[in-house]
Amino acid sequence: MKMTWYGHSAFRIEVGAAKLLIDPFLSGNPSWDKGWEEPAEGVTHVLITHGHNDHLGMRWRS
Repeated sequence: MKMTWYGHSAFRIEVGAAKLLIDPFLSGNPSWDKGWEEPAEGVTHVLITHGHNDHLGMRWRS
């Protein structure tokens, strides 16, 4: 298992083939100013613990 913290509530957890983002507050996060592309690479699941903006600060491409 590999766990990466991106500041505030944002984590990436890799377990086997699963790559999870938890509360991906990446855009506008003062602790993470490198964009969302790297943390989102290959993500298979996104977990949002609740709907506050500081837990949803990520724009997804369709």
